[in-house]
Amino acid sequence: MKKIRHIAGALRAILLLGHTHAKAENIDPNTLPKDPNVVNGDATISSSINKLAIDQKTDKLSINWSSFNIGKEASVEFFQPSNNSVAVNRVNSSDPSYIYGDLKANGQLIFINPSGVLFKGGSKVDVGSMIATTLNMNDDYFFNHDKYVFKDNNSIGKVVNAGNISAQKGGTIALIARNVENQGEINTPDGSTALISGESVTLTMTDNTLVNFEINENELDKLIKEKNAISTTNNEVFLTNKGKNDVLSAVINNEGTIKANSITKKGGRIFLSSKKGKIKNSGTMMANSSNLEGGYIEITADKIEINKGSSLQAKGDTDGGKVLVGGSWQNSDPTVYQAKSTVIEENAEIDVSSVNYGKGGEIVVWSDIHNKEGKTLVNGALYAKGGEYAGSGGRIETSGHSLEVDNIKVSTKSINGRDGEWLLDPYNIEIVGSGSGADYTADEDDEQISASTLVTALASSNITVRTDGGGSQDGDIRVSSAISSSSSNDLTLDADNDIIINASVSRTGSGGLVLTTGSGSVSGSGTISLGGGSSISSSSGATVENNISLTSGDATFNQSGTATYSGVISGSGNFIKSGSATVTLSGANTYTGDTTLNAGTLTVSGTLSDSTDVIVNSGTTYDVNTNDTIQSLTGAGTIDIASARTLTAGGDNGNESITGNFTGAGNFTKQGSGTYTLLGGSNSTSGLFTSSEGELVFKGTFSGSPHLRNNATFTLDNDITFASVEGSGTFSIPDTLTLTTGDNGNNEITGTLSGNGTLVKQGNGTLTLSGTNSSFTGAININVGTIAVSASDNLGATPGSAETDIVLNGGALRATAAFTLGTNKSISLTDDSTINVDTDDILTYGGVISGSYGLTKSGAGTLVLTGNNSYTGSATLSAGTLQVASDANISGSPGSTDADNIIFSGGTLYNSSSFTLDSNRGITVNTSGTINTNSTTTLSYGGVIAGSGAITKSGDGTLALSGANTYTGDTTISAGKLTVSGTLSDSTDVINSGTYDVDATDTIQSLDGTGNVEIASSVDLTVGDSNDKTISGVRSGAGNLIKQGSGILTLSGSNTNTGKIGISAGTVSITADNNLGADPGSAVSDFITLNGGTLKTTGEFTLDSDRGITLQAASSIEVESSSNTLTYGGIISGSANLTKTGSGTLLLSGSNTYSGTTTISGGKISISADNNLGQAPASATTGSLVLNGGSLLSTSSITLDSDRGVSLGASGGTIENASTTTLTYGGIIADSGALTKTGAGTLLLSGANTYSGDTTISAGTLTVLVL
Repeated sequence: MKKIRHIAGALRAILLLGHTHAKAENIDPNTLPKDPNVVNGDATISSSINKLAIDQKTDKLSINWSSFNIGKEASVEFFQPSNNSVAVNRVNSSDPSYIYGDLKANGQLIFINPSGVLFKGGSKVDVGSMIATTLNMNDDYFFNHDKYVFKDNNSIGKVVNAGNISAQKGGTIALIARNVENQGEINTPDGSTALISGESVTLTMTDNTLVNFEINENELDKLIKEKNAISTTNNEVFLTNKGKNDVLSAVINNEGTIKANSITKKGGRIFLSSKKGKIKNSGTMMANSSNLEGGYIEITADKIEINKGSSLQAKGDTDGGKVLVGGSWQNSDPTVYQAKSTVIEENAEIDVSSVNYGKGGEIVVWSDIHNKEGKTLVNGALYAKGGEYAGSGGRIETSGHSLEVDNIKVSTKSINGRDGEWLLDPYNIEIVGSGSGADYTADEDDEQISASTLVTALASSNITVRTDGGGSQDGDIRVSSAISSSSSNDLTLDADNDIIINASVSRTGSGGLVLTTGSGSVSGSGTISLGGGSSISSSSGATVENNISLTSGDATFNQSGTATYSGVISGSGNFIKSGSATVTLSGANTYTGDTTLNAGTLTVSGTLSDSTDVIVNSGTTYDVNTNDTIQSLTGAGTIDIASARTLTAGGDNGNESITGNFTGAGNFTKQGSGTYTLLGGSNSTSGLFTSSEGELVFKGTFSGSPHLRNNATFTLDNDITFASVEGSGTFSIPDTLTLTTGDNGNNEITGTLSGNGTLVKQGNGTLTLSGTNSSFTGAININVGTIAVSASDNLGATPGSAETDIVLNGGALRATAAFTLGTNKSISLTDDSTINVDTDDILTYGGVISGSYGLTKSGAGTLVLTGNNSYTGSATLSAGTLQVASDANISGSPGSTDADNIIFSGGTLYNSSSFTLDSNRGITVNTSGTINTNSTTTLSYGGVIAGSGAITKSGDGTLALSGANTYTGDTTISAGKLTVSGTLSDSTDVINSGTYDVDATDTIQSLDGTGNVEIASSVDLTVGDSNDKTISGVRSGAGNLIKQGSGILTLSGSNTNTGKIGISAGTVSITADNNLGADPGSAVSDFITLNGGTLKTTGEFTLDSDRGITLQAASSIEVESSSNTLTYGGIISGSANLTKTGSGTLLLSGSNTYSGTTTISGGKISISADNNLGQAPASATTGSLVLNGGSLLSTSSITLDSDRGVSLGASGGTIENASTTTLTYGGIIADSGALTKTGAGTLLLSGANTYSGDTTISAGTLTVLVL
């Protein structure tokens, strides 16, 4: 595999070393190269005794030599066209080239001798650039390309420098062979030096400068030895040995000095690399810069030893440089080969400090942490200090699968900045007491480091102890010995799995404790003690189970990822939360110092001490997930209290201002005698704020509808809306401010209101004001829901003059006791609203109700209005009683008809004095309504009562209705008098228990009840539907009662009316003559008009003969019982038919004139003369008398008119003759029914009868003259 390095920058030195051993040869001091042969290009070669001059004529020149040696007193000089000119010198000899004298050239020289090139001690080379190699090069390729390609031809020679080799500024010195050794000095100011071992090497040169090189792997023995000095100003030095499968162990030994220093520029770079081999360094490597930042040293091999007395330096005047021994920082650079074993011996030193103005550099001492054989032992000194005048400390890493550092000296100290970091990264590690650290053992996974080593290092460095899971261990860090440090530096324990702290860890300085776990947690029996200025943090998602003691001062919990501290935090120190992430405290903490949030979120699911003051600064969140009590709360951050949780604060009796915002659905309780002022401008909580002591001032802006329970003092300093307000404390609502409250719940303020602001009720629930609020002179607005009071001063002081104190804007004012509301407390209706009075209570109000909306009276109690109200909306009576003494008490008089001016929905209107309701006040009955008229008073109304509901007239007074009412519900007269001079709806049922005074002809659906009915003269009252009704009261007056409908109307009273009765349908049932009214005194032909209905009698009596009956349509007279007889001697007139029904007897004795048929369907008709059956037909008429289940009883000997044809219906008929009497009939009995003869008398039939039914003679005699 090839490795290519592209080298950018002006000044470089590259040193790649292999394996060689050179043996000095003694040659003549005047020896010069022999037998030159120019094979390409043009040159002139001249020589003297000990000098040889080559005058090169072309830019590229190739010369073959039989030998190329320079004696101690001899010199060779190339005169070249420019410093970019190249002369290739190929030596064809079995012996190496020995250079003892001087070699000069103003351009580039290439020496190729497979047998070796040896620059001996005392030799001096001064060239533009030079390549000395044992590898071969193809001239043709060289002359046609810019690259120099060298390939091995099984050479066994070495390239060794023991002299002094210098290149011109920017030039290159490259020594290439299987074995390369430097024991002398190489100088390449602003240029490059390369010591290279490889099978194939390609160099790319531009303008005399090495741009890059490419090395192919080789499998032969390699050794690069560096014993003296390689000095490159502002350069790079590479000592590199690459092989595929080493035949011999490859070793790089540096026993001298390698310099890559800089005076004016950045420090140089030094590389020692033996990928599969071993590097030992006992000398000095310097990549310092006296003006800018330090350079770079990289040492990589399988095994690395930095021996006693070694010094590796990459210091800088500004920033320190970088030294990598065995790997890169946390193996972050895959191009840096990882060692298997790295040892830094005692008294060895690595220094990457900044000298004056800059930060310290970086040191890595590494062996492969994932390789079970990876071992790192550090007993030397590692320094990455900050500059003397400015700059922070650098960073140092000592890592390995197995790690021992107990005798290390570490410092990343900074005098004028922050100290740097020391990172330790084994697999598992245990921190133990002094002297108990484990030896460096090859097969161990568990490593130990003494606590004292860490404590000592903490004085000058931030320390990170890190583990990586693998091997047979989990990557745990275990603290088994106490750690106590007062330094300002951080101790980081970074475990791949768990951190187990079983001994105390104490940070009493300003340094931090960082606990980072991978998949595990932080636990153990040890207590973590944090002093003033110290800090602690843990990895994202970690849980720290250890107890923590805050000994004094401020201890900072700094989190960039979420973490939970589940142990108990105790002590008198202060808890400081910093970092953007969330810290959760789930333990029962007892520390008494302050709790300050400077960043991120603090979640408390356990508890804090009752003695801690919590300061929530801007941008932070105090997340309360528990019921907790703290001493005080202040700050500009967010207080987020979870639902069903309560935070209590204020026990220190101090005054606090909270400029932050409350969020969440949880609760906050203010205790203590101090004042808490809430100033946040974006509160969004829906929780309950409780003031149990002192004063709670709301001056901020709240959304989310919080709740308020004030048992102390509450002061409003900004408009706010609460979901609910309650409590026994003082509620101060200053002028121009509004306190709004209300949800669907019921709350009570038993305390007092004060101030001149506005209390606004929202929400469907009830707010009860039960305090004596005589200090409150503001307004009360009821928008939604109810405000309940039991006295006038519950609503505040009564003004000296009328002013709007109560605004009903859709809500309800409820009276829970009897009281009088102050007259000057004017009520304004800004929306349809309600006044509710509880059962048995009376609310009296003599002020003015104004507005353009309606008022609903609800509740079973009474609202007494005595003022001249002006509101123009509807008055709705939904329950209880509205008592008024005049029309103006109700509302403003409509200028025109307002159909819904008064709405009955179950309530009662009570007039305490006689007055007339404005006829423009239309009354609508939605469900039911009661009009209660006071005794001796009359409430007159000429408007229209409409709707589908029922009206009840109550009270001993009179309700006089003169309008054409249309409501269809029942009309109940429970007391007093209902006078109707207008009309009621045809659909209303009148249930009368008082007096129903009908002063105009009217039709109603039915009339029922025990009350009296007065029907004025010339007035017809038509009643009746399909239902049976009873009028048991007294009917009076000269007006007429007309029955319609199929039901039965029973008249049971001793009526005094002189008016008539008409039956158009259904039945009128009576038990006595006076049920139909007073005796007319003289015959009235149509006193009873049967116009299709039935007159029914249920008792035995005589119907006054002056009550003439007129048949206007086929009608019936029903006598209910067989034991009853209705006797009537008056005249039945008319042209319609009459049917006798019922099992009783109808005794007719008058000379009736009706001309219709007579049908006996049940019971008997008793006659004593033919005209008792009405006027006989002028000619024979079939069916003039129909017997269909009933009987005709003759009580005297009479002759039936023969034109009065008799028909026997399907039920047959009976003719009965009294004893000794004869009924003679000469007409025709027809139809199919049967005839039964009863009675002791005689029935004489002389007609040609045609009936086909049976003839039965049950008694007496049947004489038939025609058969």
